[in-house]
Amino acid sequence: MAEGTSDYRQPRILTSLLLALVVFQIFSAALVGGVILAAVVRGENINLPQPLFVAYDLIRRSLMITPLTTTVIKMFWIYRVNKNTHSVTSQKMEFTPGWAVGWHFIPIASIWTPYFVISELYRANRNPETWHSDKAPPIIAIWWVLTIVSGIASMIIGFASKGSHNETPLFTSAVLLLSLALHQSFAAFIYSRIAGFQKRIQTLPSVEHVF
Repeated sequence: MAEGTSDYRQPRILTSLLLALVVFQIFSAALVGGVILAAVVRGENINLPQPLFVAYDLIRRSLMITPLTTTVIKMFWIYRVNKNTHSVTSQKMEFTPGWAVGWHFIPIASIWTPYFVISELYRANRNPETWHSDKAPPIIAIWWVLTIVSGIASMIIGFASKGSHNETPLFTSAVLLLSLALHQSFAAFIYSRIAGFQKRIQTLPSVEHVF
């Protein structure tokens, strides 16, 4: 373990907020996508009793807000987790806390850089002293591909939400929403694993305490 861990702060609150938002997105996207898919299978438009339709519409509209909130919380979480990781590994990391966040906002590069940021955090927290020889698990590559797909889904659904429900074909909406739910399921698993690794690291005795 690297010397000097004064910058280490367990991100419990940030992790809880992030996971709560992600789980809400999973529930919302799966519910709305499921309702739309059921309508497609029946060969008709969405036809719900008024109280249920109001609830459905509120959840659908929340999908336009929660992604932005989730992104903000995720950026704070990545910064904190990255800073913690620098404190517990003696191996050189490619991304500083600032750039681990900053690369997400640079055009073009933001398409692939998140994969390397999360891969580095996952490996460096799983094995702080030998992570350079580790390989990222396949789930991170799957998450990255689904990140791109869900990003496209969010844009399409965002444009569709400005008008009537029929502006986007129902089947397309269902597929995009269910892909968003799947993407966020992988994200929740990865975030919770990294947070778990950091929690485990914090309980390990430091070198100076052992000797």
